[in-house]
Amino acid sequence: MIGTSQKLAELIILLFAFGASPVDTMTCGVHKIYEGNIPVQSRAIILRKYGAPKSTSDNNLYYEKNNKIYRLHFNDNDELDSITVK
Repeated sequence: MIGTSQKLAELIILLFAFGASPVDTMTCGVHKIYEGNIPVQSRAIILRKYGAPKSTSDNNLYYEKNNKIYRLHFNDNDELDSITVK
């Protein structure tokens, strides 16, 4: 029952986020991260969920997933600002 409630809550959050603006998504195992994520994703939370990035630069973390390079850019408060895919 708890698993179903959690999945429903994640679906509602996803629908809200996709309705608000176009977003890029990165998936790692059971975790998903996307721009506009509610609650805001901090650098610490992302590092805990996704592990060490392939590389870092200034306010960016770079992850390689599914033959793509994801750049996660953080604002001055260490909150996820944008995701771009190379």
